[in-house]
Amino acid sequence: MSGENFEKNKVLREQLEVIAEKKKCSLNQLALAWVLHKGNDVVPIPGTTKKANLESNIGAVAVALSKEEIAEIEAAVPIDEVAGGANLPVNLQLSRHYALSPPLSSWKQGI
Repeated sequence: MSGENFEKNKVLREQLEVIAEKKKCSLNQLALAWVLHKGNDVVPIPGTTKKANLESNIGAVAVALSKEEIAEIEAAVPIDEVAGGANLPVNLQLSRHYALSPPLSSWKQGI
């Protein structure tokens, strides 16, 4: 995530910052809120060592996103435009986007 990749990703970040400003939240809160809106079977696991960051992360729960806003976020950062090692084909194959997990509704209760 340096050099040319940094500059390419900086443009994508700036697009997300505009959305975060509209939502009156931090960029981190926007990212966590996006994950929270991806389904009941998806849970963000942010790591932090500072109380202020923990409190900010918790604030993401209050960021409501409409279907249109989720689409706007995803359009602002197309997966194939993120530059750097995270986009290696092997990583894309392992990502949730390509997972064949059964829907949460198909799970048996009580297990």
